[in-house]
This record gives sequence, structure tokens and C-alpha cells, in this order.
Amino acid sequence: MALNKDVLGQALYNAASAFNDGEYPQIEDARKAFWKAIAEAFINHITGSGIVKVPGTGLNAGSNPVTGEATGTIQ
Repeated sequence: MALNKDVLGQALYNAASAFNDGEYPQIEDARKAFWKAIAEAFINHITGSGIVKVPGTGLNAGSNPVTGEATGTIQ
């Protein structure tokens, strides 16, 4: 699946919801944990849903021209 605003939006909402209405004696620690959870949601979405397509036009494999395209995932 390609990147999707609905899927990413829900993942961000879920990450943020874990911090709503909490009581935090150390607010700075809570803020850091919140942003780490948000960053993790982005990373998981990109690595889980991102697709890389590289056109073969203009590339060479040795002396042979490459045609078509290569597709892969982001890791």
C-alpha cells in the first residue's frame, strides 16, 4: 500500500491519544515521550507503506541499457 493520509492520520491520533488526560510529574519527560511516539508513527508508516520506483531509462548494466523500472521498499 502506498502512503495514505487516513492511515497515517489515525496512527498519529492514536499516538497522541496515549498522552491525553495524563498526569505527568515530569512534563519534559512526557513531552519527549510524546514526540518520540509521533516520530515512531511517521517512521512506521513510511517504512511499512512507502514504495520506491526507479525508472530504468537512462541506466546501464555494464554495456547494456536498462529498461522498465525497479520497485522496492524503504527500510
